[in-house]
Amino acid sequence: MMDADGDDDAIIASPIDSRQEQFLPSWPAVRERLTRYIKRDDLQKMDNIVELTAVDSRIKKCATRVTERKYTIVHGDFHIGNILLPKGRQTTVDGSGESRIPWLVDWSMVGVGNPLIDVVFFLVVGANDIGIHQTDSSSTSKNVERILKRYYTTLNEQKLKELSTDEPNNHSTQQSLRLSWDECVSMFRECLLNQLVILVCFDSLCRAMADACPCIERDVYHDHFDRVNIQMYKDAAFRLWLDGEYA
Repeated sequence: MMDADGDDDAIIASPIDSRQEQFLPSWPAVRERLTRYIKRDDLQKMDNIVELTAVDSRIKKCATRVTERKYTIVHGDFHIGNILLPKGRQTTVDGSGESRIPWLVDWSMVGVGNPLIDVVFFLVVGANDIGIHQTDSSSTSKNVERILKRYYTTLNEQKLKELSTDEPNNHSTQQSLRLSWDECVSMFRECLLNQLVILVCFDSLCRAMADACPCIERDVYHDHFDRVNIQMYKDAAFRLWLDGEYA
């Protein structure tokens, strides 16, 4: 099982159909906690996003598109706690040849899937305490766009390198399998909306897990979930900026 939406086993474990039913009833409790941190006008914008998301079978269609776009290896639990950072600022190979690049660990949920699953999970869930996220959604938009473009460029470069090795003379195949920027943006929108749905639907379960912890840990976990939900709002605002459908 790679992820909540990474492969067929995960879909069975967490049925997509149930989210369509859970999403709207789960939103008020999440919204109530967000009122402590987000202005009323901004919350009303989120209400609009939630209402539009719940229309017809949008949630199921979105989750299906996310799972169908199997393009590369996906880590499945890509957050800052699973990244080992080198000491110091150097992130290149040093004079002795020892690698000093970051290491990504805990590959227990790895699989082949949508590459934007990892990006969205990192931005919403795994990076809410580090500096790429600012206090306003406009700053977040610029930072997330920069990260997305860098990821898109690196992904295509690596894909073309692999194809060049396997089929060095087949340039048409290499170009046809290259991910376009429009496709990348579309996949990002879908994964972001899908992550929003997952966070809302599973918030009550996360809160119950936090309440079951000792007092000090309980507050830490609730604070983390609050931060994640605040970031969910900011990145949903970024999706709004990208997608005229939600304007």
